[in-house]
Amino acid sequence: MSRNEGQDMERSGIKESAVLENGTKAGAERTAGEPGPAASGTALQVQNAATPEPAGDQKAAPAVRKKKKKKRGKKLFVLLLLLLIGILGAFYYNKKQQTKKAGAAAKAVQTATVERRDISSNLTASSSLSPKDTYEITSLVEGEVLEAPFEEGDVVEKGQVLYRIDPSSMERDLSTSQTSLVRAQENLTTAQEDYDEAVSKYGSGVYQSTDTGYIKTLYIKAGDKVGSGTKIADIYDDTTMKLRLPFLSAEAAMIPAGSPAVITIEDTGEQIEGVVTVVNSMEEALSGGRLVRYVTMEAA
Repeated sequence: MSRNEGQDMERSGIKESAVLENGTKAGAERTAGEPGPAASGTALQVQNAATPEPAGDQKAAPAVRKKKKKKRGKKLFVLLLLLLIGILGAFYYNKKQQTKKAGAAAKAVQTATVERRDISSNLTASSSLSPKDTYEITSLVEGEVLEAPFEEGDVVEKGQVLYRIDPSSMERDLSTSQTSLVRAQENLTTAQEDYDEAVSKYGSGVYQSTDTGYIKTLYIKAGDKVGSGTKIADIYDDTTMKLRLPFLSAEAAMIPAGSPAVITIEDTGEQIEGVVTVVNSMEEALSGGRLVRYVTMEAA
């Protein structure tokens, strides 16, 4: 090695350290008598061959990776936030549409033509059926019952003989009436009426039924003695049945006479059509202080 070559290597070492320290300068210093081009080329070759990767880049790699992770986390957060906003927006839109539909349905108005109609009111109550017409037969004279050809439950027709009483007492009454007739010549009309009445009531001692119906109760039998006013039998006619029901006063006020009614017999379930005949105007108090009015119905 010549002296010049040794000096060149020294200079190269100095330039190399200068490059490492400054990072950008190559061969900044030169000494007097140094060959310019040759020395510069040698220094660049040493720098390119011996310059290692800066240690700061190795330390900066983890920081770059952390920044990338942070960026990915921010992107994920933004995406989730956008997704949440989208869901909330869809929910709000759907809710708004439902509200609009409900408002439109509420605003819809149904129309109809005005016409006159009947309003029917059905009221229900329970009671017992009883015949509309009931007759009491009583004896007008005293005497022994000679004949009573009927029993309870038998059907009697109008004009049928119900009983026959000994006419002796009636004959006495008839004789008295005749005497009164003789004595009341001045009041012939009145006496004639008394006579006719006595004949119609007491003549022959035969009493006939005035209506058709069933004998409900029998009070005498052949051989019994009866007096004036003695009850002999009860007869009822079930051609028309009568029903009297208590309704609350406010309900009864809404039932006009003549309204149709349906009567259901509890034991048999039979239904009978009837009509309201009477609605009492007087209120009556039942147990518990309830004010009622009785409604009478008839059914054929």
